[in-house]
Amino acid sequence: MASKVRKPKTVSKRSGRDAGSKADKKTKKQVCMDLLKRAGGASLEDLRKATGWQAHSVRGFLAGTVRKQRGFELTSEALPGKTRRYRVIAQHDAA
Repeated sequence: MASKVRKPKTVSKRSGRDAGSKADKKTKKQVCMDLLKRAGGASLEDLRKATGWQAHSVRGFLAGTVRKQRGFELTSEALPGKTRRYRVIAQHDAA
C-alpha cells in the first residue's frame, strides 16, 4: 500500500508559528473592534487600512454590525481641523 504524501507545514513569517493555525488569525471584524475599543478610537481611514474595505463598507459595518447586531454604543467625534473618530463606549443590554 502506498502511504499518503504529506505537505510540509508552512511557517508564518510574522509569528514563526504554523500558518494554518486559526488561533493566530483575527477576523477583520475583530481587528475593527480592537481599534474601536482603544481610548482614542479609530478614524475611518484607520479602519480602511486595517481591513482593506472601502469607506461605505466600513460605515455599513459600524451601523449594521457594531450597533445593531452586537448592540454596542458607538460614539463619533469630529474636532475642528481633525478627522472624525469612532469609539465603542459600552454594550447595550438585550431586551
